[in-house]
Amino acid sequence: MLYYTQRLGKGGWHMDKAPRIQPSSAIRKDYKQFSDYCHESMEPVIVTNNGVSDLIVMSPEAYYRREAWNRLQIELAKADKQIAENKLHDHDEVFGRLRERLGHE
Repeated sequence: MLYYTQRLGKGGWHMDKAPRIQPSSAIRKDYKQFSDYCHESMEPVIVTNNGVSDLIVMSPEAYYRREAWNRLQIELAKADKQIAENKLHDHDEVFGRLRERLGHE
């Protein structure tokens, strides 16, 4: 089955491939197999009810990985904005601040 990833491009978010979709009956029939599928895919799985999207399920590992990726993207966007606005700090200034925070001289 194909999976999808989202990426932020100039025009907004884009889906690269088709999503992973499973009917809700897959959970009822064999929870262990459905759980294994979610863990192995490491991607969100859309669960349908009567052919309509109802839930999105993912393993905890996939969730934490996605959250870390999202936090990284936010920090990188902040850095890009600082670069665009020419709000840069030199090496000595940055490490001087770190030494102050850590109590080192």
